[in-house]
Amino acid sequence: ACEHKSIYLMINGFLNFERTIKLPIPDKENRKIIAIFTYSEDITYQLGLYKLFQLYQEFYPKKQSIEIFLKFLKIYDYFNPITLPTLKEIHILCAMREDDSIKFSARITDISTATAANYISNLRDKLLKPHYLHEIIIKLRSV
Repeated sequence: ACEHKSIYLMINGFLNFERTIKLPIPDKENRKIIAIFTYSEDITYQLGLYKLFQLYQEFYPKKQSIEIFLKFLKIYDYFNPITLPTLKEIHILCAMREDDSIKFSARITDISTATAANYISNLRDKLLKPHYLHEIIIKLRSV
């Protein structure tokens, strides 16, 4: 069996990660290969949000990586397009997916709880409506 992982840049700008497994199918006597069974699966959502965002940063400039990442997660429309989140605010948002407590976000992103609270406040300010933060977290947890 042969396993191969690929990254595809889709026409909409999103990244797609796929794992392909190829298995040779021998004849009855097991002397020659008569076919190759190929199985592919999308593993994009198995990467985790941090890893996924890092990969978007490798493909795109900073501001564009944030914009396309938010669009991929289907949460871009919750934000004011003029004031999108910063890189650190995206990291806080990813941490809030797992646990929306300030202490958890601070620990995961290696900052103080006061700084984490400030980033969360900034995130709310960048939303079209402050209560959208709760909706976004729920949406991220379903990804």
